[in-house]
Amino acid sequence: IIPLGLGVTETEWADGIYADAEVVKIGRKEVEVTLPFQIWWPRAVVWAQGLELM
Repeated sequence: IIPLGLGVTETEWADGIYADAEVVKIGRKEVEVTLPFQIWWPRAVVWAQGLELM
């Protein structure tokens, strides 16, 4: 079971597609971070389930 409202389900992604890169601002600099789906998604699901249980 994947909780809703945490950006982990396909229905919450823009156009139903997972963005594999995100720009993060560190100080004045912007850094692009690559997050491959096969690595990110299983961890995000566990994180979301943990938050839901708390």
